[in-house]
Amino acid sequence: MPAKAKTAKADIVPRPLLELLGMRPPEDWSEKREFEYEMHLAWQQFKLEHPLGLPQADVNFDLNVQGDVYETLARKLWATGKFAAHLNAHYGESHQSAPAWRGESPDYTVLGELLHARFHDFRLHWLLRHLTPGEVARGDHEAFHSGAIDDDIYNHPHFIYLHKLAHSAWHWMTPYKGHKIPWERVVQFHKFFMSFDFAPGFDVTIDHSHSWVNKRGSGEYTGWKTDPVSGKSVPNTWLDGELAFIISQNGVHLLTLGVCTTAAGILVNQIQLKQKKGNRWLFKLAKPHFEFALERLLIAADTANLPLFLVTGESHAEELGRVHKEAVESDPELAPRIVRIYNQPLKGLKRVGKKLTVSTLAYHQVSRRKARVRSIRTAVAAT
Repeated sequence: MPAKAKTAKADIVPRPLLELLGMRPPEDWSEKREFEYEMHLAWQQFKLEHPLGLPQADVNFDLNVQGDVYETLARKLWATGKFAAHLNAHYGESHQSAPAWRGESPDYTVLGELLHARFHDFRLHWLLRHLTPGEVARGDHEAFHSGAIDDDIYNHPHFIYLHKLAHSAWHWMTPYKGHKIPWERVVQFHKFFMSFDFAPGFDVTIDHSHSWVNKRGSGEYTGWKTDPVSGKSVPNTWLDGELAFIISQNGVHLLTLGVCTTAAGILVNQIQLKQKKGNRWLFKLAKPHFEFALERLLIAADTANLPLFLVTGESHAEELGRVHKEAVESDPELAPRIVRIYNQPLKGLKRVGKKLTVSTLAYHQVSRRKARVRSIRTAVAAT
């Protein structure tokens, strides 16, 4: 007798993504499959609700975690009672460090060392019940190994942003001491993104390259759009940096500012109008949009005590020829136009110092021009 055909599962209305991410996944295989399907639908809904990326307020976490982070976290997790159970299950009651968690008073130094060694085993949904987002982010940043916690972070819209603050500095490598960029630098990166604003009447959201592995590429939120005729997903916004500010007005994407974090500071790889024509909003700005945007980026970088670097036109055009070869070949004016845009003279700002080379791109640091002060004699003569 032939097996009965399985009926198609009816679509469900998913619960909010952040609610699902805060839940423990089912262990039963069939229930887990249904949970993953609901998570998939929730992600789709989340992107529909955030077509231009994440509002700054949604990721404005306090990342200032002082002292020995794992000892601090061990104290908090010990209070749950489940940390000791985890240690018993993983190490066993006869382990040489067992007295540290089985005695009357725990040894938090030892517990911190054990937590450091096993932090990658913990799940994000459980940690967030007992720790702050900043504590979880720093614990993951300084962990020895990758594991379940990283999979959870890659699938969380807020924590993948925090992860990319440091990951961009690894992709866009400039020298620094140690095997990981210092957490204090990551805190500065975060302050830069939280400090940036554009102009009254404009909205700022944060996008980043799709997936945790891409140093540039289609935006996670703005990278694709649905074609109104075919209904298919088609390319939309390409980011020349690992992260980006999306400038919009009334829900309309106007300008993309692609940037990268690096140990040397902030790299500006992209200041690009979304549309070539119909940009009447430009008249609302006090100066040409390129320098206006660069100036706003410099203010945010100064607030975070970070240097700001602008890509050179020549290196940007050469990189464009490698990454978008077909586009450059089909438009002979594209590369020269890129050179003119990124090498354009600046009135209130200036390029200073030697070129900074990062991968195949070159940069100049950007600073303000000092206002010219007239001599006393000239000032007196003018009165």
